[in-house]
Amino acid sequence: MDSRGLLAGARRSVAEALAVPTPEQWAAASLSVGWKMRHVAAYLVMPFRYSRAQVMVRLLGARGNFNRVADRVARQDAALW
Repeated sequence: MDSRGLLAGARRSVAEALAVPTPEQWAAASLSVGWKMRHVAAYLVMPFRYSRAQVMVRLLGARGNFNRVADRVARQDAALW
């Protein structure tokens, strides 16, 4: 299988997993300290929601700290769910 096929399969798997959680599951604690499951979901879909340019701008604002960018984006996007 080529890389496009693998990526398409991964995207389908993420979409299927995110389509079924209950409100209680979205609010459940995750293994990531300070994040609920909705934050993890927001992190997982970040590459599909933001362009490279948008991520680079955020990285510049965070002085190159990707963990800070990921946390900010996850918290911001999790509020949408």
